[in-house]
Amino acid sequence: FAKDSAVAGIDIMNEPGQIGTIPASALSSFYARSVDAIRRGERKRKGFRHMIFFEPSVLWSLIGSGAPPPFTDDRGIVYSPHLYGGSIGAEGPPSETSFQTALSEAASFGGAPVVTGEWGGNPARATGEPDDYFLAHQALQDKYGIGAMLWTWKQSCGDPHAATNDPGTAPPLPPWNVFRMDCTNGGNRIVGLDQKFVKDLRRGYVRRAPGRLVRSTWDPQELKLVGEGRGAKRNQGRLEVFVPSDKVRFSPRGLRAFKGVPLGKGTLLTFRPKGGKWTLRATVNQGR
Repeated sequence: FAKDSAVAGIDIMNEPGQIGTIPASALSSFYARSVDAIRRGERKRKGFRHMIFFEPSVLWSLIGSGAPPPFTDDRGIVYSPHLYGGSIGAEGPPSETSFQTALSEAASFGGAPVVTGEWGGNPARATGEPDDYFLAHQALQDKYGIGAMLWTWKQSCGDPHAATNDPGTAPPLPPWNVFRMDCTNGGNRIVGLDQKFVKDLRRGYVRRAPGRLVRSTWDPQELKLVGEGRGAKRNQGRLEVFVPSDKVRFSPRGLRAFKGVPLGKGTLLTFRPKGGKWTLRATVNQGR
């Protein structure tokens, strides 16, 4: 993958089983060797430096803390705990404390960025109300500047995580996927989308930013996106913003050379920076 521009980063290990008598230092030692090996492979193949994601013990998902000891000064690492608070263990609102803890633990790795490589819950909790689990979790993602990837996009029938499809394979957990599946008679057929769930997940966001991105927030009630950045160099890099509608009004500052193109059921807005600070407010036009 050293030269593969389609690979943005490498996650060394998903939910490592550093539990029981295994010391945290053993995980750090493994990560240190892994980072060295990845960078050595990139140099050997004359590739480029990928992001390297590293995770704490699988227990983090339950207890919400426990980073491994620092193991590198590499500037391309990304801390990636799984922020399942409120959906695994005891069901409730998402744990804001776990967001704060993730950032605090990342500080011991030179202030590494944080991406939760998994988060999610029972789609039945998607109600469209601001305090439902999914909208509340995404609001915390925006508040703390944490990237996120949902578990999960699609679960096939018989998946051990989706016991309602095959009750004999796992403890009784509901399927957490975006698609509705028909599993009758041994089948595995997509029959549609969970529309309430999809509506909760459909949002505007900054997907690329010049300089340093300091804010990206989406208001699901007002259907408004606000992005802010600083330290942009004139005409270097670009701002890319996705808004989930083809009817968008926007107000840019510190930006120029606007272009808008359809992307799925939304619009991709791109700008060039004038230099320094920039701000963009984009709102879906809900009228005619």
